[in-house]
This record gives sequence, structure tokens and C-alpha cells, in this order.
Amino acid sequence: MGFKEILQQIEEQRDKNIKSILSAARAQVAAINEETANREKEIKSDSRNTSKEETIREMGQQAYFHRVEAKKLRREAVNDMINSALKQLNENLKEFTSSPKYQKLLAKMLVRAKTELGQDAMVYVRKEDLEKVKKMLPESLKAEQSRENISGGIKAVSRDGKLSMDLSLESISRSLQDKLVYRLLKEVE
Repeated sequence: MGFKEILQQIEEQRDKNIKSILSAARAQVAAINEETANREKEIKSDSRNTSKEETIREMGQQAYFHRVEAKKLRREAVNDMINSALKQLNENLKEFTSSPKYQKLLAKMLVRAKTELGQDAMVYVRKEDLEKVKKMLPESLKAEQSRENISGGIKAVSRDGKLSMDLSLESISRSLQDKLVYRLLKEVE
């Protein structure tokens, strides 16, 4: 299974999570809108006992207040959706590092590093992957534990240090997170 297929599976799982989060957010927005409409009806019925001018002013103020409150709740719901989706994405990536697919992905990353950075590139990995990667490495590549805290994947540098490659799960996750946030905001608004 190739790098693109694995990313596609991760994105498909993310899309499922987005859909469930969006439906929950839509339900919250509908409830907020219904509450606002009910409150406006309540205000209208209460206003029959007050003067017409006071009623109109009060209705306007309360309607404005409820619109502002609805926007605030909608914004909070969107933020909650985004945080939930990002949390789910990170959990999926953590689970992924213990799967056989992850080992295949590492092998493909190593081949890509060798192809793009040269036969004598240096590869940096997390401590948990170091021994596995050393067994998979072509003889010309060298591997060390990354000084940076990465949760998976590889970082690689050409021998002369002029070229580098970041295929860490963090960089992949950031890319997916940017797409996820954009998509959520686009669909909600």
C-alpha cells in the first residue's frame, strides 16, 4: 500500500469524522435558532401588556441579543468541532504507528529519501522506529534517533546538508489539519 493510499485512508476517516461533527453542529445551530424563535414569540406575547413603543424597543434589543448569542454559540460549536476533529486525527495517527501499514509507509519514505536526497542521505526517526528502520535501510543510508520529538515518519537530510525532507507524521498531520479546518469552516458557514 502506497503513501498516497495510506493518506487517502486517513483522509477518508477524517471525512467520516467531519460529517458526524457537522451533523452535530447543524443540530446545535437548529436548536439555537428554534430557541431564538421561541424566545421572540414569548417576548411578543409578553409585550401585549406593555406599551407599543416599549415593546418594539425591547423586542429589538432582545432579538439583537439572541442573534449575538446564537452567533457566539455557533462559533463555539465550530471551535468544538475543529478541536474534536483534530483530536481524533491525532489519535488516529497514534494508532497508525503500531500498524503494519505504518511499517510499509516507513519503507516507502526511506525509498523516497534515497531517491530525492541521494544514496548517502541521513535519516532521522523516533526512538521506537530506529531499529526497524536500520533493518529496512539500504546500506548507503544512515539512520539516527531524531533530536526533535516526532511521533512517527522520517526526516532526512542530504549528505551536503543542502536538501532536506520532512515526512514526519507531524508535518503530514499539519497539512491534514489545515485542510480539515478549511473544510469545516467552509461547510459550516
